[in-house]
Amino acid sequence: MEVARAGAGLQLGAGIRTDADIERWLAAGVTRVILGTRALRDPAFVDVACRRWPGRIVVGIDARAGRVAARRRDGPVGTITGRALYDGRIDLTEALALAAAAEAHAC
Repeated sequence: MEVARAGAGLQLGAGIRTDADIERWLAAGVTRVILGTRALRDPAFVDVACRRWPGRIVVGIDARAGRVAARRRDGPVGTITGRALYDGRIDLTEALALAAAAEAHAC
């Protein structure tokens, strides 16, 4: 699996949940890895990943009809400043404002 041969930068997301997942895709030549649900569930994971792979981690927030859309099994998907994010129950604009208030940073 060698993405670098394609000759173009590539960002990849979906199903990336562990350090090993990130390492595998970056080693395969992916330019940046996009973290979604895991980022909402575990913001500390994002912080560690950003330090380990600076400039190679992106956080993606999926939205549907202006609402946060993230997979959840039971209970909240995650929290931003202590506020639970449920699938479709929080406005995307509000989620972005809460993230900014929490001093979320690009990495």
